[in-house]
Amino acid sequence: MGEKSVKGLMKEIATITEIDCDKRKFTNHSGRKTFIQISKSEGISDNDVMSVSRHKNPHSLAYYERPKSILQQNTLSQINSLIYNDTLLSNDKTANSFSSALEIFN
Repeated sequence: MGEKSVKGLMKEIATITEIDCDKRKFTNHSGRKTFIQISKSEGISDNDVMSVSRHKNPHSLAYYERPKSILQQNTLSQINSLIYNDTLLSNDKTANSFSSALEIFN
């Protein structure tokens, strides 16, 4: 699809769904990226996604993937541990959850 076709299609979809797109920029790439992210999050295989997106290499799909929620949770836990340990050493405030870790900084 050409850029004008995608722009027209996105404008039509936005009108039908009553989404305000005045401050948003839709491009071929943003549509492609959204398609890949949603497809991957729904568990569609790389081969099936690649057949639609026309990627030749599955490694190029990795650029479009959102971080997995488990990975995000593990990262936040590690950050919380670092904050908790640093806090105990520095000022005796304790943090036993991410929300209390945020309270330390407020």
